[in-house]
Amino acid sequence: MQLCDALAHVLQVLNVRSVFGVSGANIEPFHDAVFRLGADSLSNVFAKTESGAAFMADGYARTSGGLGVCCATSGGGMMNLAAGVAESQASGIPVLAIIGQVATEWEGAGGFQDSSGRGGSINGVELWRSMTQYAVRLQAADEFWQQLNLCLTLSLNGNKGATALLLPRDVQMMDVGAMPDWFFKRLARGFIDIPAVNTELTECVSTLFALLSACQNPLVVIGDAAVRDRAYADICEFLKSADIPVAVTLADICAYDRRERNFVGVIGACGEPSLHRYIEEQVDLVVVIGNNLDQMTQGPLTSILQTKPSVLIHHALKSVGPRLNVALTIHAPLVETFQLINDFHARQPLRFHGIKKLHRDKHPQIRLAAGDGLSNSMAIAAINPHLPDNISLVLDAGNCAATAAHYLEPPPGARSSIALGMGGMGYGVASAVGVQLAQQAKESRSQPAVVFCGDGAFLMNGVEVHTAVELHLPIIWLVFNNQGHGMCRSRQELLFENRVTCSNFSAPVNISKLGEGLGLAADQVAQASSTTEIEAFLQAYFLQPEPGPALLELNIDVDEIPPFAPLIDIWTQQQSEEDAPVITA
Repeated sequence: MQLCDALAHVLQVLNVRSVFGVSGANIEPFHDAVFRLGADSLSNVFAKTESGAAFMADGYARTSGGLGVCCATSGGGMMNLAAGVAESQASGIPVLAIIGQVATEWEGAGGFQDSSGRGGSINGVELWRSMTQYAVRLQAADEFWQQLNLCLTLSLNGNKGATALLLPRDVQMMDVGAMPDWFFKRLARGFIDIPAVNTELTECVSTLFALLSACQNPLVVIGDAAVRDRAYADICEFLKSADIPVAVTLADICAYDRRERNFVGVIGACGEPSLHRYIEEQVDLVVVIGNNLDQMTQGPLTSILQTKPSVLIHHALKSVGPRLNVALTIHAPLVETFQLINDFHARQPLRFHGIKKLHRDKHPQIRLAAGDGLSNSMAIAAINPHLPDNISLVLDAGNCAATAAHYLEPPPGARSSIALGMGGMGYGVASAVGVQLAQQAKESRSQPAVVFCGDGAFLMNGVEVHTAVELHLPIIWLVFNNQGHGMCRSRQELLFENRVTCSNFSAPVNISKLGEGLGLAADQVAQASSTTEIEAFLQAYFLQPEPGPALLELNIDVDEIPPFAPLIDIWTQQQSEEDAPVITA
């Protein structure tokens, strides 16, 4: 069996349904193997950019709970994968990058796009090892099964993350023999020894219950990693039974059912002032599940959290914020951890009765100038009532993402995703393709994905709308067009005395025309300059029996301070110093 055929077969067994990539000379043997052997279970997805392909693989992995796969050819193709693969690594998302390379005979000998590290060429392995769990360049057929198993094990087990397999063109066509009997047995078992298991884990859970029993007002913060874990149902069972107040984060604003009586809101950089006050004034223990209390999660709470004892429960603990008062860490698989927690809870029930009389409030909508036009917050208010249950919400970056995270009220069964690792602008525009393909693999009919992105983000990866058009995927892009990079502009206005540079477009951008040029049907593209126009388009879109790709360009002509703690803090301080009038919507 040729290596490229064997690789396609392994992906099929792992239930990977889509390989996201752009073809080229040095990846064509693998693309051909997927085409020949995939049948109805594995297919190539022709992305329009390699960066888009990597973001799609990330979105696919987040939604499927399994492995995402992207591929590219050598040279620029390889380099363009970097941002998306780095996002997967930083966020603990299992992604395998398959990267074609120049044939071995040309390594170090002037080969086109050689990255062997020989003869003064770029060292591709060192490059990829700096941004993945593991990267390897195969030189011989007898390395294949062992190295592929190691890549998959490091992506799918323990801390999870990205791995990279660099394959010279001639090596892809070498005979690697039949799959060894040990391959999937070893993969299932994994190579990684995770601390805090068995006796030690029991002691940790016992300590957790002692801490919970001794406190009066605990708060659980549930992160995106918990939602993606097989333990999620067990986690929710415990939280509902114990009635511990639960907050979610920007990383997944849908991480806990908002209909539950113990849901209390969103914390962090885009969090709710009422919840932050409650934490400061009453909470005496913070239990964090599936989140590392990073900068975006802490937001304005950094100094407050230093005074609160915290418990961190995560299978992939990474860096922890400075000077946090960590009373206990449980670094273990969440499945085993919460099975044990629920066993303890059955024998030693805990009950905290949620939070009484916590009125959830939001930041005021602060306009930088008077006007009757459309603002980000007005647009979100118009969008909210039209979102159907069980929808996928994909947040990109910038002011519109911050506004959506703060003011959206996700409907029951909604899922959300955002790139908070290394992805940045343009992530959500492309990743929605992977999100929808994974969702369709799980459900015969899935609700559309809704992308919240700015015009700047759309210009970075908007060509991937064409990929969705080709696949007729139900995705609607809501593009908040303020003719520039809004958050950068807001920051420069506040911090640099209104000296705004590299943030405003000097020539206007028409996103809806771009959408039409990328193949969207004329009746599935529109502009909206009022809440009435937004509501009319969304109502018509979601009433379609089988909605496909669509785009609504929102003409945002009223600037606001986004509900993003760092900017609000700066603006508030400047207002107090200047005693200037405040314009609120």
